[in-house]
Amino acid sequence: MGLPVLFGWGKKGKQVGYIGIDKCPNCKNYVHLYLYEYASVFRLYFIPVLKWNKKLYLVCSKCDAAWELNGEIKDELIEESLTSLPMETTTLLWNKIGKVIDENLDILMKKYPEDFISPMVEMCIAKLCDEVSDIASIRKMSLKYLEMIFDEDKPR
Repeated sequence: MGLPVLFGWGKKGKQVGYIGIDKCPNCKNYVHLYLYEYASVFRLYFIPVLKWNKKLYLVCSKCDAAWELNGEIKDELIEESLTSLPMETTTLLWNKIGKVIDENLDILMKKYPEDFISPMVEMCIAKLCDEVSDIASIRKMSLKYLEMIFDEDKPR
């Protein structure tokens, strides 16, 4: 009597990268965005043997909306996921930037009514550069946080 052959197929998804915090086009919240790879998989004795039809998606951590990535944007986001800070570091930095901005925004808006953004970003860099040496990330996240504060389209 022979051994039964167990096989199956289906779809499998896995997180392959982290992009950072940005605005979700679907739910309009500023959330963590991830790269996920979905593929059709053939399994033999519960072991994946063959993958085909691989696709890369950008996924919102809040509403789970996903967008298939193609072409140039796909390459850009893969590159960004390789250079972005880890999620835990991003979350801590985002919260610290929020604290600095919340404490100083009114003062800087009065002092620099025409352009308070640049002084605000420089203040965030000055206060946080000892904790995070990546000044470009502090600058980028500070601008993103200010964008979030003044975003008319975000949920209340």
